[in-house]
Amino acid sequence: MNNGGLYGEREGWHLPGYGDDRDRAAWKAVDRPGEDRRRQGVTWYRTEFRLDVDPDVDASVGLVLEDDPGRAYRVQLFLNGWNMGQYINDVGPQHTFMLPNGILRTRGANTLALAVLSDGTTPSGPGEVRLTLVGAARGGVPVEAVESPGR
Repeated sequence: MNNGGLYGEREGWHLPGYGDDRDRAAWKAVDRPGEDRRRQGVTWYRTEFRLDVDPDVDASVGLVLEDDPGRAYRVQLFLNGWNMGQYINDVGPQHTFMLPNGILRTRGANTLALAVLSDGTTPSGPGEVRLTLVGAARGGVPVEAVESPGR
């Protein structure tokens, strides 16, 4: 119910644990996406990260994408298998995407996958991708983890 029509989605590339053991050699490591090159089509990036937020803290975390607005490409954002939105670099205006607690594991492992769609007319990105703390407060309502979608 969460899948679109991208080949990588049909293959499960956006899901936690996909190929991390059996197909690790198929994924090439990159220091930073957004190298100055023109690439037409869809390029996938994925990474895992862990958070260890104090259980008594209600933390709001966002994913920030920034790049030269002259670069024309789109990014489909997936967190733990869920589609969190679409970033359009040359249109904007949104650069920060909220990662809702429950889908975001504030105390554990997370998988972030980016599907970069480019027509090849400009270098594709993304330029800078980072997490940011949007706000934090003591207390709050307990949040239960939302299971990742399956294949």
